[in-house]
Amino acid sequence: MTRVVVTRASHQAGELRKALEESGYEVLELPVIEILGPEDADPVLQNAFDRLDEYDWLVVTSVNT
Repeated sequence: MTRVVVTRASHQAGELRKALEESGYEVLELPVIEILGPEDADPVLQNAFDRLDEYDWLVVTSVNT
């Protein structure tokens, strides 16, 4: 049997794990990240928005919030 390691955060691995298992793979979950937001996001975001003119790029890399 082929083993696949899923490195997504635990709360996001379910659908991928299910699809892999249904395809005959043995799935091992090994989350390598933990997604945490700032304690109070408003000041952090406001500071970033206030300084947008200082940036050349704005990149959104994930749907995680």
